[in-house]
Amino acid sequence: MRRIKTFVRTFWNSLTKPSYYKDIKEAKFSFSFKYLLSLFLLVSFIVGVSISARTLGFISQAPKFVEDTKSFMVETYPKELKLTLKEGKITTNVKEPYFIDLAEDKKAAIEPFKHLIVINTKGSVEDIKSLDSLFLLTSDNLIVSEGSASGSYRVISLNNALSKIPNGVSIDKTLFTSILDKFTPYALKVLPRIIIAVSLLILIFYPLLRGTFGFIFQAIFLLPAALVLFVGAKIAKRKLSFKKMYQMSLHGATIPVTLSFMFGFSGLYPYLSIVSWLAFFVFMFVVISKLDPRS
Repeated sequence: MRRIKTFVRTFWNSLTKPSYYKDIKEAKFSFSFKYLLSLFLLVSFIVGVSISARTLGFISQAPKFVEDTKSFMVETYPKELKLTLKEGKITTNVKEPYFIDLAEDKKAAIEPFKHLIVINTKGSVEDIKSLDSLFLLTSDNLIVSEGSASGSYRVISLNNALSKIPNGVSIDKTLFTSILDKFTPYALKVLPRIIIAVSLLILIFYPLLRGTFGFIFQAIFLLPAALVLFVGAKIAKRKLSFKKMYQMSLHGATIPVTLSFMFGFSGLYPYLSIVSWLAFFVFMFVVISKLDPRS
């Protein structure tokens, strides 16, 4: 409880009282270091709780998501298409390359690509570059395009999965729909658990990672900021070492951290960053002016 009271008092004084910085001159550097790290961890924890709570909110939408996904997959699978496994390779009953496209009102979901899937069991992996498709299915690979501009792609080998399927098995729209019907109850049961697991991971790791790396970035950024303030202090004839000026800056960083936390999701960024650091420098120069030039 005592540490909490000390932190709250330090936070408020660092944010609002230039006269408090006289006390920081006499404090240990480790005190200021731990204070700013604690502030980052606290802010990150609050944000992490918010993100985690919003993630849990998706549980109520899980049934609709599963049903909508199932409907989309059934709707997209062509009536005439039949995929058959022969000697560990995929074959089809249609003329290839075979294009599977989305309805006009849904094509925006796969932009900038024109086609959702192209099936070419006699094609090669490199064909993905010229097909303008998000996916390419060959006889034993699924290729995923990662960007039409870059031409990069990822190859997923299906050999292992195909080896476990009996030879001669065929999948048409009727069987495909039946498989989805059997899988749906499992998805309805598992998806909420996945959402809960993701929510817990966010709650645990977001504050640690965001808080730690945010603090490191801030501590590095404060080095040149403290140098500017140090030069200003020398011009104002204040007796301050660079280390003490940097230590004061660790407390002064309370201003941009707090403003970013309060207004970071308001759409004001990047203006917020400029304003918050301008406020930091104005406040810190006021702090310097309040210091006794004799001490």
